[in-house]
Amino acid sequence: MTFLQGALIFGAAFVGSAVNSVAGGGTLITFPALIGIGLVPLRANATSPAAIWPGALGGVWGYRRDLKKVERRYLWLIIPGLVGAFIG
Repeated sequence: MTFLQGALIFGAAFVGSAVNSVAGGGTLITFPALIGIGLVPLRANATSPAAIWPGALGGVWGYRRDLKKVERRYLWLIIPGLVGAFIG
């Protein structure tokens, strides 16, 4: 990988993470960038979520005050969400 390709992927991951934490759809930025540097679609599809997970952490941190207002009963939805993520 050249320096230019690395910079492209870093930039795409940064912007994709920001977009994903606010509105979702960050993969629309990272996936084409990965294809553009020559990754096969299957590998790009598997790599793209790994590139944008820091945005999820940033989103949780940014919305932490709003998350404190969520009713406790909705927190039980975390369990099936984690199970589905693990299986998927």
